[in-house]
Amino acid sequence: MDIISENHFISQSIMLLLCCTFSEYISVASSIFSPGQSLSGNQTITSTGGIFELGFFTPGNSQNYYIGIWYKNLPHQTVVWVANRNQPVSDPISSTLELHANGNLILHGLSKLPIWSTNSTSEIANSTIGMLLDSGNFVLRDASDPSAVIWQSFDFPTDTCLPGARLGYNKLTKEKLILRPWRTSSDPAPGLFYLELQQNGTSVWLLWNGSETYWTSGYWTGKLFSIVPEMAENNYISNFTFASNKNGSYFTYADASSNTFIRIMLEITGQLKLFIRGKEFTQWTLTWMPPLEQCDVYGSCGAFSICNQKNVSLCGCLQGFEPQVPKDWKLQDHK
Repeated sequence: MDIISENHFISQSIMLLLCCTFSEYISVASSIFSPGQSLSGNQTITSTGGIFELGFFTPGNSQNYYIGIWYKNLPHQTVVWVANRNQPVSDPISSTLELHANGNLILHGLSKLPIWSTNSTSEIANSTIGMLLDSGNFVLRDASDPSAVIWQSFDFPTDTCLPGARLGYNKLTKEKLILRPWRTSSDPAPGLFYLELQQNGTSVWLLWNGSETYWTSGYWTGKLFSIVPEMAENNYISNFTFASNKNGSYFTYADASSNTFIRIMLEITGQLKLFIRGKEFTQWTLTWMPPLEQCDVYGSCGAFSICNQKNVSLCGCLQGFEPQVPKDWKLQDHK
């Protein structure tokens, strides 16, 4: 081999090595996050069945980046969980998500200071591994005992509840598992609305608009909520159950079909929406949406009034009462 050919061969070999190294850098095929491993830029990890993906993303027209989980193979990114929804980073290349030796998943920003962490107090440390499951749940586990869940994203929901996840509260730690919508389509920070389970031992969902009650589900009958009869007509969810014991009270549900994706989310508008996608639905299809009508909204007509969806004017005063400010009442301001 002459000198020119040998140099060309060496150059080609180096380029091939660099390409292989770069390819490994931008994609992490495994669903397992090992101690010392980190993600940055467009690196991601994928659940075993290729259903969900975890990594950095930027929503809408935002210039900020977040750690999130989304459906991997859908044409339009559908995010189901956000880690640092209140603490975005501006540069994903210089930011890293790392599983530290202390057993915590920690997001470091440009300054290398911790921005977000799982804040686990487990003493397992070096034997902790992270896994993205096909349920959309990211869990930290003891590598020697997969049944020992140290931390999981399902315990810290954002705006979406997936099949197998729970909504409710822990009676021992006083922690709530609630849904809060994004502030805007480009900002996943918590909005004003939030959905929680009433904490007086009942099975009632309460939807709040700030400090005011916006909507209530009524009591759980074992099959549906008392004032949400349309649930009986929805064939796409199954095993919607309520459980309460000394440790906590929770609702959970399951897919009615293995051929569909299903998600319940709290929209920016304050509406709870059930979406389906699968063989029968080539795009996300809305199948359930409480509150369905304006009269379903708690106190929508104000005090001493009645709401009737069939009337041209939704709101009317109870007998013996009249609008305090008739001009505002005519402008549909019923508060």
